[in-house]
Amino acid sequence: MAPQSEQRLPLLGPGPAADASLQDVIAWRGTLPITRARFLRDVLAVSRALPDHARVINICNDSYLFLVGFAAAVTRGQVTLMPPSRVPGVVVAIAEEHADCYLLVDASTADGALPQYRISVDASVAPGEPADLSSAIPSIHVEQVIAVLFTSGSTGKAMPNPKRWGTLVRGAAATAQAIFPASSRATVVTTVPPQHMYGFETTMLMPLLGHCALQCARPLFPEDVRQTLALTPAPRLLITTPVHLRTFVEFSGDMPPVAGIVCATAPLAPQLALKSERKFNAPLTEVFGSTETGVIATRRTVNDDPWKLIELFDVEPSNDGTRVRARHFPGDVLLQDVVERADHRYFRLMGRNSDLINIAGKRASLGDLNVKLLSIAGVRDGVIFMPDPPTEHESTRAVQRTAALVVAPGMTHEAILSAMRQVIDPAFLPRPLLLVDALPRNETSKLPRAALLGLLAQQVRDIGA
Repeated sequence: MAPQSEQRLPLLGPGPAADASLQDVIAWRGTLPITRARFLRDVLAVSRALPDHARVINICNDSYLFLVGFAAAVTRGQVTLMPPSRVPGVVVAIAEEHADCYLLVDASTADGALPQYRISVDASVAPGEPADLSSAIPSIHVEQVIAVLFTSGSTGKAMPNPKRWGTLVRGAAATAQAIFPASSRATVVTTVPPQHMYGFETTMLMPLLGHCALQCARPLFPEDVRQTLALTPAPRLLITTPVHLRTFVEFSGDMPPVAGIVCATAPLAPQLALKSERKFNAPLTEVFGSTETGVIATRRTVNDDPWKLIELFDVEPSNDGTRVRARHFPGDVLLQDVVERADHRYFRLMGRNSDLINIAGKRASLGDLNVKLLSIAGVRDGVIFMPDPPTEHESTRAVQRTAALVVAPGMTHEAILSAMRQVIDPAFLPRPLLLVDALPRNETSKLPRAALLGLLAQQVRDIGA
């Protein structure tokens, strides 16, 4: 075998199927199938047309155009930057930190701060394209940095994480083996955007590598999910988040059956997992990972199982968090999550370093407190968090308390606190607890800390006005 530094891997992998063909479907645009051959033609045509820049910020709304644009950029040797939000200010800020950028869009935008290229795949096959498309599949060096993904900013500033092709391919292949039903060429229906590591790995890389097909529609509301699943050929796999699952289980209509549900981005209560399995008549697999590592472990949440490491990975608890090791990583990756090993392949997640709080000599995990809050009947959404500590100009005599923002139509402040007292130690009851219409979740359902603090400050000002 050639040394890793000399290895290249194809842009379109065969996945687990020995009989994989370019006539297999890689994506569905509604009910229209897109073969891998058609996709490859689109990628080659767009690649030739892309402007000459080192980096591209892909903000396409259409999942198929995002995938074509990403693959075309890889083929051209361009690095795709994936901002944690497509808010113009966030995009421009990332562009200012990374030189020689342009925007890849699927519709014209009003912001002219950056050069743009509008992607189109309506053109016919370019003249001179090889008749044997299999010989035209680009081969990418395993060490080529093909993307930079950013952390969500839920604990502070979003941080960049460069990704090499070989690392992504090996991680996505191992994850696919862990989450996809055996011997099925499933089509994934997702509520998660591709710019997030969870969505990127499960809905972009895995179709590229031949492990599944992608339904390009990205529904968010229950009726949209029902309709999208109904028009997608079986077997179907739903890729989603706890926030979306809560709305699905409250939906009065029936959901088309799926082969499985995959969930991530926030702690998932076993009660919600059970309701979700009953709603979709399918097993739910919760996945654990990070922007830095991709998915590293899975569990069956309804059984409150410990996390099972995916074959490539190992974890080691340490004083400063958890060290993740993998054969395809150049070195250890330090996560802020605190784990407790069950045995050599299993662990329990105790929380994050940033989630562990100490009030009046008692310790708790914010993640666990939030699971308990969201388990209260009538609470549609909510978050318990620690506000910023007092400044040196403010009084520091009082014990710092948690704060909570809760979406619970029809419930009173007193009713929520009464329910919380049944499951949460009094030391961790939030003060203040404020009722809001909605939480400032981003596209991946995460809550950037800056947005939370801003909403809290606004609510406090409104009360005092």
